[in-house]
Amino acid sequence: MDEFGQAEEPSDRLARLKQFAEKLGGTVKNAKLWEEALTHASWPGDTGSAARHNEALEFLGDAVLGLVVAEELFRRLPDRDPGTYSRMRARVISRETVAGIGRRIGVHELLRVGHSVESARERADTTLVGNAMEAVMGAIYLDDGWRTAKAVVLRLFRDEIENAVRDPDQLDPKSALNAHCQAMGLGVPTYEVLREAGPPHQRVFTVVVKVGGRRSGSGTGPSKKTAEQAAARAALVALGAGDQPE
Repeated sequence: MDEFGQAEEPSDRLARLKQFAEKLGGTVKNAKLWEEALTHASWPGDTGSAARHNEALEFLGDAVLGLVVAEELFRRLPDRDPGTYSRMRARVISRETVAGIGRRIGVHELLRVGHSVESARERADTTLVGNAMEAVMGAIYLDDGWRTAKAVVLRLFRDEIENAVRDPDQLDPKSALNAHCQAMGLGVPTYEVLREAGPPHQRVFTVVVKVGGRRSGSGTGPSKKTAEQAAARAALVALGAGDQPE
């Protein structure tokens, strides 16, 4: 079996799903939900399987993550403005962070993907695992309820939440680059998409940022927004503005 969890005996697969759920603090009551959460859209098409993929659960899980984190941030810092809460939440549940936690708990070891995306797995890893992690949270919410889902999120994202509470005014890379350029009289940074590759369900964007008309950094990501943030982070380092948040 490769790292993205290809075909295996149904009984073995179910046992692994149950072990995974228990490790998170949940239980598998509806195995189809968990299987759906850990099935990429490419799997049914490439294998001829009738299995459902995880895009719908990803939508739900993203909402679960957002609400749990928003409630916790509000509880911990009840006097902040909406813009600050939004920036804090975005830092806590950024695509890179969600994918990193997903890899840490082994989402990638159970995720089923089709052969059509395997050749681009290294570029798409953050997207694949991040989306599946969100879908897993959707499955936990539906199968185990809000209380369990909330507890799982607060445990898995504890360090990220603590960092946000400790430094609530920390800016995301694009905002930090704008502030730096304004302070240095360098004008407003501009972003340009250099490349867009990959299948429709697994796009990879490459973006360059220019400061004062000169190329200052580049970055890649599964969306223009993510790639722009990566480019801004690289530019800040190149401009000597210090380490930037991931």
